[in-house]
Amino acid sequence: MDSRRFELEADLKEIDRLLSMSTRNYSKEILISLRLTTAQELKSLPEKSSDSGPKDDEGILWKPLDRFSWEQTENEVKIYVTSLEGLKSHPKENIHLHTTKDSVTVSIKNFQNSNYRLKFPKLTNDITSGKITQKSNGFSVTLIKKDKARWDSLVPKKIVPVKEQDEEEKGDTKDAGDSLMKMMKELYETGDDDMKKTIAEAWSKAKNKE
Repeated sequence: MDSRRFELEADLKEIDRLLSMSTRNYSKEILISLRLTTAQELKSLPEKSSDSGPKDDEGILWKPLDRFSWEQTENEVKIYVTSLEGLKSHPKENIHLHTTKDSVTVSIKNFQNSNYRLKFPKLTNDITSGKITQKSNGFSVTLIKKDKARWDSLVPKKIVPVKEQDEEEKGDTKDAGDSLMKMMKELYETGDDDMKKTIAEAWSKAKNKE
């Protein structure tokens, strides 16, 4: 799903930022584990197509809209797409918004000889309704929250289990580095070629700094 890809790419950037700021070995251990898990999920997603997406039941070929931004207030979530210049004058009957309690799909037909779709099959939290507004360079979607809870993301994130520290590790901070290396070794032995390459590069950089 392209919207999920966008979220994961943003997560990786944020994790890298936190890693660059972290000074504690255990914190780095958690962030490295999270980064590898997130990278694996991103890699497992279908490759993006530069031309078109899959056909639906009606045989319509859709181009996925995978670039968007979003914001929220206490009662609403707003999604913005700004890559469709001239959409404001497009016939309203060719723009369709479909929502359920936890999903959103925007379908745009016959715009500049193409069909576009923005799809979120599963939202983080439930909604009660939605509204789409055409703009000169795209559109915005306003979703009404069912509850006033703050959303951490548009779509649910996978929960990554955090390994508990041994009592010895908790009581002796000098072993934190050993714990980190042990975890990376386990990930290296069980990971694929890309993960092994990433970890090997990290080890090499660490040794060069010693």
